[in-house]
Amino acid sequence: MGQAKARIIFTKTLVRGQISILAFAAGMALFEFVTAVTFPSIGGTGTARTVFESLGPDMQRLLKLAPNLQAGFGPRNYLAFGYFHPVFLGLGSAFVVSRASDAVAGDIERGTILFLLSRPVSRRTLLLGKTAEIVVSLLLVVAGSVAGTALGITLVDLGEAINLWPFVLIGLNAYALFLALAGVTLIISALNNSAAAVAGWATAFALLAFTADFLSGLPVLNLLGILSPFRFYDPQTIVASGYLPLANIMVLLLTFLVGFILAWQLFERRDIVA
Repeated sequence: MGQAKARIIFTKTLVRGQISILAFAAGMALFEFVTAVTFPSIGGTGTARTVFESLGPDMQRLLKLAPNLQAGFGPRNYLAFGYFHPVFLGLGSAFVVSRASDAVAGDIERGTILFLLSRPVSRRTLLLGKTAEIVVSLLLVVAGSVAGTALGITLVDLGEAINLWPFVLIGLNAYALFLALAGVTLIISALNNSAAAVAGWATAFALLAFTADFLSGLPVLNLLGILSPFRFYDPQTIVASGYLPLANIMVLLLTFLVGFILAWQLFERRDIVA
C-alpha cells in the first residue's frame, strides 16, 4: 500500500514538473552541442591547447586540466571540459537544489503538507515519492547533455572520430555528483519551512564544496577535498582513461543515500504546525 501511494506521489510530482524537466534537459543539450560546435571555430586543437596553457597552473588545476595538457589536448578533452564548465555544473546543481528544496520545505511553505499528511500517507512515503521523482527527472536532465554531445559530434567535423561512450560515463559521474548534492539538500529541506531558505543554504554548500575541491590542490589544505563531492568527479580523467572509477560513483551514491536516510529521520521527528 505504501509503495502504491509513493508511486502516486512520484507520478504527480513528475507531471507537475515536466516543463522544468524539459527546459533543463534542453538547456543541457544545447550547451553541450554548442561546446562541440565552437571547437572548429576557435581554431581546433592548437588554439585550444594554447588558450588553456595560458591559464597558468593554478587555474589548470581548478579545471582539472593539467595532466591532460601534459599528454596533449584534443577535441575529446575540449568536449569533456564542457562537463566541468560552470554552466553545466550550475544547471545541474540548480535543478537538484530546486527539486530537493521543494521536497519537504516547499510543501510546508505552501501549507499543502498538512493536507497530504491528513490522508493515510506516511511521511516516509511522501519523502520516498518526492525523492524518486528527483532520481528519475535528474537522469532525464543529464541525459540531455549527453544527447547534445552526441548531436554535436555527429554534425560537426572535429578533426578526428569521437567515441561517445566516454561521455556517457561522464554523464553517469555527473548524475551521481548531482544526486549527492540532492542528498545534502534533502537534509536541509527536512529541517526548514522555506524552500527559498533551503535553496540558499544548499547553493552555498555547493559553492563551498566546489571551492574546497580546488583548495585541496594545495598541500596544506589537501584534507579539504575529502569533504567535497566534487573531488569524486573528474571528466578529464574519464575521457583520458575511457573508464569510470567505481569508487567515485560509490562514494557519491552513498552520500545521496545517507542524505535521504537522515532527511527521512529528521522529517519523521519534527513538528509541523499550520
